[in-house]
Amino acid sequence: MQQRIPLTVSNMLPVERKQEPVASGVPIPEECGLQDLSGLQVQDASGKSIIAQFTPLAWWQDGVSIKWVLVQFLADTGIKGSSKYELLYGIQAHKPEEQQNTCIASLHPEGSVRIDTGVWRCQVGGGRILDMIEIYRDGGWEPAASPSSAPSFQLKLAGGRVCVPGRPQQMEIERNGPLSAIIRLQGDYIVKDEIDKDLTDLTGKQVPSGLTYDIRLEAYHRRSELRITHRLLASLGHVDVEDLSFEVPFTEAREFGCAAGNENGAVSESESILPAEALGVYQLSEQETRMGKRQLAEQETRDGVRESATLPPAREEGVVWWMAARTPRVTVMTTVKHFTEKYPKSLEAASAWLRIGLLPGWNEDRDSFLPADQREDYYVLRQGESRTHEFLLSFDRAKVSADFLRKQAVSFHSPMHALAPWSWYADSGALGDLLPRTDQFAKYEQAVDESLAVYLQRRETMHLYGDRNFGDDQYTGPGSWNNGEYDYGHVGMLHFLRGAGVSWFDQVAMPYIHHMMDIDVCGAGPGLGKVHQHTEKHNSEAPKLGSHAWIRGLTEYYCFTGDGFARDTAVMIADRWSQDILSGEKLESTERGMTWPVISMLAMYHTFPRARYLEAAAKLVDQVLDMQDPVEGNFTGSMDRPTTKDRWGTFVIGSPVMESLIMYVQTTNDERARHAVVAIARRLARLNWLEDIGAWEYTHSMLSGQDRIHNAKTDKMVTPGVLYAYLFSGDEELLDKALQAFTYSEHIPSRNGKDLGQTYCFGIRIPALILKCKEHRMQISGRK
Repeated sequence: MQQRIPLTVSNMLPVERKQEPVASGVPIPEECGLQDLSGLQVQDASGKSIIAQFTPLAWWQDGVSIKWVLVQFLADTGIKGSSKYELLYGIQAHKPEEQQNTCIASLHPEGSVRIDTGVWRCQVGGGRILDMIEIYRDGGWEPAASPSSAPSFQLKLAGGRVCVPGRPQQMEIERNGPLSAIIRLQGDYIVKDEIDKDLTDLTGKQVPSGLTYDIRLEAYHRRSELRITHRLLASLGHVDVEDLSFEVPFTEAREFGCAAGNENGAVSESESILPAEALGVYQLSEQETRMGKRQLAEQETRDGVRESATLPPAREEGVVWWMAARTPRVTVMTTVKHFTEKYPKSLEAASAWLRIGLLPGWNEDRDSFLPADQREDYYVLRQGESRTHEFLLSFDRAKVSADFLRKQAVSFHSPMHALAPWSWYADSGALGDLLPRTDQFAKYEQAVDESLAVYLQRRETMHLYGDRNFGDDQYTGPGSWNNGEYDYGHVGMLHFLRGAGVSWFDQVAMPYIHHMMDIDVCGAGPGLGKVHQHTEKHNSEAPKLGSHAWIRGLTEYYCFTGDGFARDTAVMIADRWSQDILSGEKLESTERGMTWPVISMLAMYHTFPRARYLEAAAKLVDQVLDMQDPVEGNFTGSMDRPTTKDRWGTFVIGSPVMESLIMYVQTTNDERARHAVVAIARRLARLNWLEDIGAWEYTHSMLSGQDRIHNAKTDKMVTPGVLYAYLFSGDEELLDKALQAFTYSEHIPSRNGKDLGQTYCFGIRIPALILKCKEHRMQISGRK
């Protein structure tokens, strides 16, 4: 099948962007049967084929047809402008020679990896994370930093022990092509003694710190940037961290200058800097940034690790901050993603180094959440908790301007996407029943916008920021966290991909997905792959096997971005859950504890169609159906809620119970599950319909008495399942009541993060389902 998919690359910044890397996932409909990437190509607006790189991300149920492909190319856009491209497959055209014969990374015989972008090159994994960094200058290669040492991470534990990354235990070239390469390194942080030798135990082995690293290095052809993503994981138990930094040494630089600035153009430059001083940018909170020079303590000049610092008094306004070190050979610039939102952070340059404070020791508050008066003396990592930071290093000629560096930094913080038409995502089938944003449902769309505004305003007024907190929403009160219920990632990704606005991606999906991977999911120990539900400090209670496992958002985020950490986390959860389900491990005994895992297993099966995911879902569905009365529609056993007058809570019957069974029907065409959905819907219509207002009743075990309660989120949680039940049965009463309920509450926005997740987790499908049901009704009427 031949296909041309329009792609638009938009630039929201007031700067021109030339040959800038773009990487976006694009869904491929199942009927296309795409199995071979060799037939793919990208053309610009003139019809010229350009260098592109393609990576398969997900597959349809047959296991061979590609469902999502990561498309990478270099784009040009004007100031606040856009450019048009096309993704082609099944169409013969000449491909650029560079696309066929070039790779950025190569594996050397001794086991190290060589990165060569044509602008700079280095060695990876030969005993140091990064080594032998050189830049191409005046027809030859020259060292970019000190040849006697190498850029490296360093952390300090509570009690003073200093740790550094040990030799990588695992290293792989994860992605490699003509445009980009990703090298992944994994290993232990090891303890160092005072004379800077590896501290060993009695067997001569390096002493682990209880912390591991997982690093991804991403480089681009003919680009000066190196993107580094570093994950610190508490693998053996609870660890208190005092400081984590990344340092680029310049010990042999005779002339050393530095500059710092932000997106607004504020710049502090120094052509020379004294040995005992540093120029820095210090993020104390989401509202306070300081920039200027400070005096270094004696210990800092010796080993670079500090406990506290006297910061410059000058306060600055900005969000995107960068720091550059200049030598006669090179300018090295750095900037950190979410520098402001995930405070505390710092960027510093001194006469011998450029340093990034990822978990900086100078900040006394560290992991404290002051609005709740929750104070911590350290960065507290419970077993299985991680901290992930992404930052940029660029290696440019010695005398680049501060404005050039500013544009480079703001581009890193505002990456461009190659977006297909919203109808392509909705019609591809890769995201289920979905309707692009439309004026046909104007009240619904207005409520979507207002819900987003309420959610983001809560972040500001409640100060929901910080390295552990950014991306989540408050639960019952300050210091109590919602942990993404019901899947902010899924809600954000689907609203974004239906055209409801890029903020659903930038401000909802991405921040929560990153928070979830670090804090809400246990990544090591007995709780490996289990999930923390809403609680104080996010993970103060043990993780669970059952409800509150949101995998769909992870998979959708991965399919659009190609983020390897999102893929790894989703696979870790799904593998643990499928193993425990199939081995008979007892799940959390509620209706959510039974059916959220079904949704998660099927979401993974629809991304990586491995048999065990479907088998685990089938086992749970069989248990659920065995507990249902096929006539009355209600459930017994662990699915029963005897404390409610109707023996179930309507707000979870719609989603996740009906949702899980509907996904199973769509996957397997199982008739028993189909009948169960219809029986549930008819019971809802019989017992939980508020005739006076035309809406679904809200019931919950915490409610008492015979009062009949309503809220808008229940309408949006229940209505999709009832609409599907109509499609399964043709029962006109179900369609009439579903349409009435939607009309009654479509204009009501969500009130907080939990409301947002519960409202749109399933309710995002209502507009598409209404059109499908009305079309189905017309077809039936026509046949009559």
